[in-house]
Amino acid sequence: GIHAFFIEDASGVCGPFQFEQAIAFGIARAAVRSIAPNRVRLIDVPTVRLLGRSDAGMLVVPRPGPEGGAGELVTVRLTARWDDLAARLQFLLRETAQILERLAEPPPACASWCAQALRVLADRHVMRRIREEHRIASDRWRSLWQDLHALGSVKARIEMWNLVRRLLEVVPRVRQRLLAVRGELAAGERDLAELIVHCTRDAASGQLLAPPALAARFTAAKAKRDRAAAEVAKLENLLKQLGAQVARQFAGGANAGTSQIPPFRALPGFTPDLRARVIAMTDEQLAKDVSQLEIALNMPVRGQSGNTAREDGSRTKDKGLPADQCGCGDDSCSPSIFSGS
Repeated sequence: GIHAFFIEDASGVCGPFQFEQAIAFGIARAAVRSIAPNRVRLIDVPTVRLLGRSDAGMLVVPRPGPEGGAGELVTVRLTARWDDLAARLQFLLRETAQILERLAEPPPACASWCAQALRVLADRHVMRRIREEHRIASDRWRSLWQDLHALGSVKARIEMWNLVRRLLEVVPRVRQRLLAVRGELAAGERDLAELIVHCTRDAASGQLLAPPALAARFTAAKAKRDRAAAEVAKLENLLKQLGAQVARQFAGGANAGTSQIPPFRALPGFTPDLRARVIAMTDEQLAKDVSQLEIALNMPVRGQSGNTAREDGSRTKDKGLPADQCGCGDDSCSPSIFSGS
């Protein structure tokens, strides 16, 4: 349940579920994406549409019902991230060691209650007991810290595996839709070309002037061509953004993680179901899936520089799309980009 999430509704609590894992969500299939503390993005798997977002560690959203209706409210609640817990343990190890060093110093000579308390704590018998208790606690904290780092590599593999599998489901449909719309665009260009030969140009402005009998056809053909061109641009941008999500996971070289579950010293072991799923997430199968995804995207996602997989939304803003709706970074795209049909 570390670095994961639970779902709460009127019937109780379900989970834990892993990030990027496709789960049943009412009549839909959804996944939770979270690449920063407290950041929750609920994504519709077939359409990569954003169902809800929050930066408070939890998200309350209606469960999709039949015929587009909204069902009961459910709460998506994140658990602690492994790296946050590891940082807290590291702080405990450092701070308690420094405090013990200060306690071991000679107490002040004043007669205040604080000085008297410090003289009691500085007694060698008392200090020996304190140091022994600290040693036992530090050993456990250190074991937890090591376990969390080992767990982080496994969680990275789970996220990468689920993300690639999720995109392998949607990218071919986006590509199929893109081919169809490109065909519509080409047909629209041909229709316009046939009409343009019958048009004249205004001598002063150079603007095309359609004969009155062809004006309605010309306007309709131009609108159809423009709609197709806009959708082609959006779909091409969406494919780039989805590829950037995977490229970001590979940035640094170690974020693909491992399927080797370590023998934890302090943390409880994986459940049999989760263990079986993780063991199946082998390097060889992940490499095959990523290669298949690269072919579908028509772009590489491994070994990309940070500029290729930027997640600050700057490139998207240049295209006039809000960063929180375009699929860039940790968010999903808006429903206007891809219907998923």
